[in-house]
Amino acid sequence: MILIPFVIFFVCVIALLVLAREVRKALAARHPEVWLQISAKVYFPDNAIYGFAWRRQDKPLNDPEITRRVNQFLIVSATAVAAWVVMIGLVLTSAGMTRH
Repeated sequence: MILIPFVIFFVCVIALLVLAREVRKALAARHPEVWLQISAKVYFPDNAIYGFAWRRQDKPLNDPEITRRVNQFLIVSATAVAAWVVMIGLVLTSAGMTRH
């Protein structure tokens, strides 16, 4: 039973890596000044994307492509968090463990 939320979480993490890359590429190509500003503050470029998305810094750009990708990123992030919470709940209640 615990395998289902784990697989969902794993797929979400892979999707988040892909979406972060797509947002990063779109920002660098369409709004290089914004990309330089947010990426200068972090050690890892994808961390800049997480902050950019969660703070909804895409709204002032009025770029429908970036906003669409950020929305997808946020939905997948929420799904990953929900899967993680379910997984932890199953572990804590032992509901996800098989009994012999």
